[in-house]
Amino acid sequence: MSRHHKNLTLDAMNDTWDEIGKQSRKLEQRIIEARAAAIEDAVRIAKEKIAQAQRENERRMANAIRDLEDKTNKRLADLNRRHTENLQRVANQIYDEMNQGFDDLSKVLENEVDNLNGRIDDMAKWVKSNLAKVDENIRQLQRDTNQRFNQQQQQIDSLQLSIREIYDRYHDEATMARDVAKDMTTLLQVVCENHPVKRYAPAELSEIQAHISDLLNSNYPAASIIAVADGIIRDILKMKEKTILEKTKHDQMLQQTKIRLTAVLEVIAANTNLTIEHDDDTASIATDYWTDDAYTPILKKMQDIERQLSTEEIDYLLSVEQIADLLKAVESLNIEGIGLMQKAISKAMQSQDRAEITLDIVNAMIRQGYVVKDENGTDAFDYMGGREESDQREGVFAILQNPNTGEEITVLLRPNADDKTNCLDIHIDNPHQPITEQQLRRSMERVREEMQHSGYNPGPIEVPADGGNQVIPQMQSGAQMRKKGAAQKLRTSL
Repeated sequence: MSRHHKNLTLDAMNDTWDEIGKQSRKLEQRIIEARAAAIEDAVRIAKEKIAQAQRENERRMANAIRDLEDKTNKRLADLNRRHTENLQRVANQIYDEMNQGFDDLSKVLENEVDNLNGRIDDMAKWVKSNLAKVDENIRQLQRDTNQRFNQQQQQIDSLQLSIREIYDRYHDEATMARDVAKDMTTLLQVVCENHPVKRYAPAELSEIQAHISDLLNSNYPAASIIAVADGIIRDILKMKEKTILEKTKHDQMLQQTKIRLTAVLEVIAANTNLTIEHDDDTASIATDYWTDDAYTPILKKMQDIERQLSTEEIDYLLSVEQIADLLKAVESLNIEGIGLMQKAISKAMQSQDRAEITLDIVNAMIRQGYVVKDENGTDAFDYMGGREESDQREGVFAILQNPNTGEEITVLLRPNADDKTNCLDIHIDNPHQPITEQQLRRSMERVREEMQHSGYNPGPIEVPADGGNQVIPQMQSGAQMRKKGAAQKLRTSL
């Protein structure tokens, strides 16, 4: 029995890989340019948001001071005022440091690809490394924030007087206890009205409310009421501190993440179509197409994160931990997106490479007297069918006929699983007479020699796993070869 099917390995041309490298470097430059503008805008917006948050914090504190002065004991109001002013100074220092931190982050992001040396495939490693730096930057800023408030706590403690000192004008403990309880309740009300306590210190608030309820419904003697109220007032002030602390942390994490998101999203959105420049030709390729529709989901996920971070009610929807998780998601999507850009360029150029190689083979065989098979006015020379008919992401085939002998030679150049080498399948048949082993070998060598003359370096002829003894009807019909799903069907057969 004659053997109808053989294959051999064919490396992509070296100049193809050189060109892929050139296109990768051009992509890298476009990424740098897109990121630079995006980062500049993102940092500007982040600073505006922080300034807004700072002003809002100052307004809340000022309102709280005024409200308490109107409603409580003057000395308690004075204590609260000094306490609030100290907190405000610390918060302002932290917000000022945030702006510097944003500038530092922007420098990190702008220089993120400096060490790639034209190798875009190194981007994933660099981004992973940089993520660790960004995370450490955020952790350090948060540690600095905690440290600032811890230092402030010492000043706060030095300001706190005992309740008996504040209310020392009272000689009647019962009256004193009544007024202390009233001022304690008013202090809590003022703090809650002017600061987002429910968002940033809910556990502390619930505990204080429970203690106040117990105290007001108790039959404690006056001295006990005063002592318990003293502790509750201190807890209220500490709750206010925590609220402001956590709010600054939240503002910091939110704006850092928004800067990072903007830098990444700008690049992802700008590269849904990639430009390939070669010699004097310029081609635009759809990133989604060449990545089998894997790119658009990346963009949609990024846009979804953007929506989450842009929600007006953000204070009530996302915690610092949740924002940190979104930051990690942004980094992962960044790595994936850049990898897909590289994949799209590589696959598109390799597809072009396969088309050119197959054309060279066809022209070489034509010079030997073969013709491209005509099927009802359509040349049997096309892309294999994949997810669509005549899919450029799949292999390229040509069916050639010898008018004198009736011999048909089908050549199919398809990508191997590594996406770096190609497999050349050769199917030979003669519908009029059996093909001898000698004839088969001669025809195979003829194809191989013509490839070498065209400058290619094909590997040795190999017998497929099935022995190559059967006719493959699919490889005898251009209409079948270009049909949707044909490539997968043929891979199963081969």
